[in-house]
Amino acid sequence: MLPSFSFKSEDASKTSANHRTPFSPIGSTSGSRLAQGQSSSDAEQKARPQAWVDTPQLIYSEWNKAAGDINQPLGSLPSNFSIGLVGAGITNVVLAFNLAKAGANVTLIEATDSVGGRLRSLPTADGVNVAEMGAMRFPPSEDLLY
Repeated sequence: MLPSFSFKSEDASKTSANHRTPFSPIGSTSGSRLAQGQSSSDAEQKARPQAWVDTPQLIYSEWNKAAGDINQPLGSLPSNFSIGLVGAGITNVVLAFNLAKAGANVTLIEATDSVGGRLRSLPTADGVNVAEMGAMRFPPSEDLLY
């Protein structure tokens, strides 16, 4: 049985009159017009704090360990379940791995002779430095990439 996780902080379930979501316009405490598909003013957009979000409350390697490590089956699929994935970027490589663990017959199709998509480093002509070809940020679970 896989463990379940709640991604809410202890205080997230408590509401207050001053509660604001990350999408709440400045001066609004009752919800998000952006989340409801309504536009906000330029001033509200400039004043709204923004940040990159990478699942900071989930450390995937710890979740995997709690689930019985990466070789445990993830569940079951119909015995004849087959799927083709186009492109062997990091997302499809991980997806293919997890689908295979769940019992799927996976075909991963890649147009080039390498996997990983933009997730790679190349040595520069000087032989000293390294150029990152993409994927400039990694989540806290970066240890799973190697």
